[in-house]
Amino acid sequence: MPALLLLLLLPCLAFAQPDTTWSQSLLVNDRTYLYDVAVVNDSIIVACGNAQTEIGSNNWDFLIAGYTLDGEQLYARTISETNDKQALESLCSIGGDTVVAVGWTDLQTDVLNLIAFSASTGDTLWTKAFTGSGQTRGRSIICLDDGRLAIVGYRLGPQNRSDMWFLLCESNGDTIFTRSTGTTVTDVGNAVLQLPNGNIRVGSQWRETTTYDQWTRVYDLDGNIVGSDLFFGTDGDDFVYNMVLDPAERSWLIGRTATAGGAGYVTIIPPTGQPTTLTFSSAGYSDQFLNALPWFGGMLFVGRSGNQGTFTGPFMRAIDGTNGSLWTWRFGALGTEGGFYNIAQLPNGGAVAVGAYVDASDTTIVSGYLLTIAPPAGVQGVVLGASDNQPIVGARVKAVDDSRFTLTDIEGHYRLELAAGTYDIMVSGACIESDTVYNITTVDNELAQADFSVGQPVYAPLQSSINIIAQNEMIGGTILMLGNDGTGVMSYSISAEAISPTGTWITVDPSSGVLQPEEHIDINVIVQADTTNDNIFEFFGEVTVHSNACPDTVVTLPVLVTVLDAKNPETLPNNFGLSPAFPNPFNGTTTLTLQVPVETELRLEVFNIEGKWLKTLIDGRVSAGSHNINVDLAGQATGVYIARAQSAEAISTQKLLYIR
Repeated sequence: MPALLLLLLLPCLAFAQPDTTWSQSLLVNDRTYLYDVAVVNDSIIVACGNAQTEIGSNNWDFLIAGYTLDGEQLYARTISETNDKQALESLCSIGGDTVVAVGWTDLQTDVLNLIAFSASTGDTLWTKAFTGSGQTRGRSIICLDDGRLAIVGYRLGPQNRSDMWFLLCESNGDTIFTRSTGTTVTDVGNAVLQLPNGNIRVGSQWRETTTYDQWTRVYDLDGNIVGSDLFFGTDGDDFVYNMVLDPAERSWLIGRTATAGGAGYVTIIPPTGQPTTLTFSSAGYSDQFLNALPWFGGMLFVGRSGNQGTFTGPFMRAIDGTNGSLWTWRFGALGTEGGFYNIAQLPNGGAVAVGAYVDASDTTIVSGYLLTIAPPAGVQGVVLGASDNQPIVGARVKAVDDSRFTLTDIEGHYRLELAAGTYDIMVSGACIESDTVYNITTVDNELAQADFSVGQPVYAPLQSSINIIAQNEMIGGTILMLGNDGTGVMSYSISAEAISPTGTWITVDPSSGVLQPEEHIDINVIVQADTTNDNIFEFFGEVTVHSNACPDTVVTLPVLVTVLDAKNPETLPNNFGLSPAFPNPFNGTTTLTLQVPVETELRLEVFNIEGKWLKTLIDGRVSAGSHNINVDLAGQATGVYIARAQSAEAISTQKLLYIR
């Protein structure tokens, strides 16, 4: 039976050390390494790696181990023991109780191995072997959304250099297709990731002459290359070991660089825009990032660290949402290949890390181990759409009056770190209405729960442009019809820009507000054009609507104003009233002239022939003069409509004949 020892944790250079819940060492044969870990069905921790017989020998065996969430060992066993080198480097759950691990066997002709086993018992279910041509390794495996398996590694290519090797398999291990780089440079595939659009990103390193650089390629599900390969690196060796997708759907390439004496090296690739590379170094230490986990709005890296690259121990670094370091944690004795190799999320919001732990009294003794850390105090939950119950991606969740925030991931989940206390938790973002859950109490090392079911406002595209006939040096305008066809409150703000000529001749009123579900409003677009000095009779502008609605959070409408020539302002009207519309009958739009002898408050409305209100064109104070008012009845039924202008002193009406 493997030895189970509680590790004595010796933190050093720790700015803020995480709280551990349990740790277990695992010694099978003479040396044991754990390279990957997963949590299956929120109940079983499964790890894989290798167990070496005789220190310094080439006799390594496949190793799998299973534990409960409380640290009780369920099994730890080797598989397919041979006298050759064998290692399982990555695993994934494919549903139910089945886990598939990928690895390799170092024979005269190397083999990439797939092994499926039961998460609860460790019993082998099936195995597959893919023969290479020397230097063959299987490095990473994921289960795709459709249940198939994506695998990456490398095999021997031209001129005795390795090629990145990408395989797509059925859930039973049968090959669908394989792809490789096929170039004359050295390419080593180490990581694979499925993007939100379904495509697959492969992370590798390549070397053409003397130094390695990170590179990544995207394939579609038919094996076609999508876009261009991306390359990142410094003047020294730069590696990528794993990849992580964060809640903002950015791909993180996790690795190390030889610069700064050895440091963590990260490339962040957003869905759109330019990638960013970051280097995290520590004075007096050589650090390596081997994997990472999105961690309460930031990222938690695990890896190896020591005073020189070949002698290392377990290492963690946490960063915040601005990529600033929060804390760094190192512990244990240093030895060859000691450190954390991988990390996975626990159902309680904490994490489990696996790796290799060096015996302080005899550094030739290396045990595999598992370490769990508790979550900080905070809150977690899910944000779903009220209308469709689907996850809301990229929503911002924060405590009221706190500037820190986190984003929901592709499943709508979020985790927010907070000090112990009581908070009001709010969610906001594009495509949703804001909502708040009150009086959430957090305690140390636990996550409180706050779930949201949010309404989803929908921008109603009632117009694609704005056309106005205006009179020179007079106030005129029309309406912008704004609607919310969704289930959530729509917040909006509207701005108007004069493009040609520039100036302040166009404004909107109101410029902001909210619309309840299924509510519509008419926004006054007001113009006062002056052609007296330049004889320009066509004015161009834009009206832009910003909202929290989908499908468009920003909508820009072009504005065309045709100005009637009048070199001198008309004399003020003698009487209040509406002049007949032109054209009339009309199809789409017509223009009324409103005569206002003195500045006054008034309402100008349109009704159908039965007296039912249809829309409001003006509701407010209007200056003295003649005003051309555009009336848009597009989409209404053919018939007679009534325009009515009413002030405190007078009422005037006009009939409008609309023909579709």
